[in-house]
Amino acid sequence: ESLVAIVKGNELRALYHKHKEALYNYNVRGFLGKSKDSVNEAIVKTVKTNPDNFFYLNNGISALCTRFTIDGNRVTALGFQVVNGAQSVSSLLEANADDRVYVLMRLVVDASGDTSEGFPHDLVVASNTQNEVKGSDFRANDPIQRFLRDHFLNQDNGLPTPRFYYKRKRMKEKE
Repeated sequence: ESLVAIVKGNELRALYHKHKEALYNYNVRGFLGKSKDSVNEAIVKTVKTNPDNFFYLNNGISALCTRFTIDGNRVTALGFQVVNGAQSVSSLLEANADDRVYVLMRLVVDASGDTSEGFPHDLVVASNTQNEVKGSDFRANDPIQRFLRDHFLNQDNGLPTPRFYYKRKRMKEKE
């Protein structure tokens, strides 16, 4: 059983105020803090300068619970644990989110309350093993990169350069 929902950032802040770091007991990390140019600093900046678009610019959170009930638009979750999104929740706290901030949430029920094995373990691992994104990756779709790709792919490009392969983004080579 699962639920995908949109929650107010302030609801997540209230949960943190009530439960503190215990909210992250099943998470592989707690809040890592913020430093210049960190992801967390970027999350805080988005909350402060672009709260209306936070929902679109943030990946949201994933959580486990032992069960939940829905009454109208109110969800009550027992044993609620953030398994991915501690940085987002803590950044909402840091930035003093207002009522315009909404967060995507995926809530999955597991009655066992044990993340050491089985599906809950798999969810925690899968939610926390993203590949590293390098600064250069964000330049892969810039107009100049697309121009170079298009012109170097063209066999008869008219440019005074030898033919060569141009790779504008990191990816696994085809076997």
